Amino acid sequence: MRMSALATSIREDLLSSEGVRKLLLSRRSPAVYSVGTPANHVFFLDSGLVKIEKPTDQHKDLLLSVVPAGDIFGEQALLGDGAFDTTARVLESGIAYSIPTDVFQRYCERRPDVWRLLVSHFLR
Repeated sequence: MRMSALATSIREDLLSSEGVRKLLLSRRSPAVYSVGTPANHVFFLDSGLVKIEKPTDQHKDLLLSVVPAGDIFGEQALLGDGAFDTTARVLESGIAYSIPTDVFQRYCERRPDVWRLLVSHFLR
């Protein structure tokens, strides 16, 4: 599998930043984040699969997306909305990195090319 330019950039320049935490994901573990969790971290999925769900009025979860390895999720944290309105659950065990929003934003300010990569990511 070919790694995206965004994934390459994050792996090479961001994962070793102060405040970034490695998370071991297991299907037996609770959600990576849940509705109402403070949205103060963006996540990079290094391996595994994660699904993003949103609760509906019928008390069911609507599947919004499946996040593959090499992708980011929890982008709502970049908007400064306060709390996540979705839940991220592990579909396949792997490794993710929790990146504080301010660290991610400073990284993007230092690397203007990353904004273009992010826009491309959002449009997908």
